[in-house]
Amino acid sequence: MATFVQGGSAVFDSLAYGDQHPATQEFLQNQCNTSSHVLTEAGARFMSGVTDLYNRVSGDGAIRIAKAAARSVQSIWNSDIIVELTTIGRLQHARPVMQRWIMAEPTVRNLYHQQRVDGYSGSYVDVNPGLVGEDHYDYRRATDGLVTEREDGIWQAECYFDELLPDDTDLILDEQIEIQSTWAALVDSLRAGKEDPTSVWNADL
Repeated sequence: MATFVQGGSAVFDSLAYGDQHPATQEFLQNQCNTSSHVLTEAGARFMSGVTDLYNRVSGDGAIRIAKAAARSVQSIWNSDIIVELTTIGRLQHARPVMQRWIMAEPTVRNLYHQQRVDGYSGSYVDVNPGLVGEDHYDYRRATDGLVTEREDGIWQAECYFDELLPDDTDLILDEQIEIQSTWAALVDSLRAGKEDPTSVWNADL
């Protein structure tokens, strides 16, 4: 079976050659900084070009692309089923079935409506735009019958009696628990305020 990872030459380089060792990066940077003192004008222009090239391939953007490519490869064999996702890489490369349930979590859904997260652009389709929490069909399916603790410390279980959409089936308890565990990891990632857990390109929040 053929495997495809979308991206340009930077993604290919990241997959083919991996990350540079920090000592290598430091050595190359030092060479760029110190060599310019002893060069002719032409040599200085050449070194300036080399430095620009080095900065392009070793800067934050290139590192971000490298991490995204590695995470994409790690997720290739994931089945398109409901499954617990608890790492940033697995969240970012969730398959469509899990994207649906991830995007039902109220915190990320509000951010999505504010255009502050990517929301799996290009693959996730929001069939209930603007609806969050109990107003959202997918949220109700994911939480139906589960016992949860409210902010005031009271335990409760909400049961919803929605008519299922075509091709939908009731979630079993194990699937709901896997979704809840994924939501917990998702919220932790959002609170960290670093990488967007819904961006396959490892974008910042």
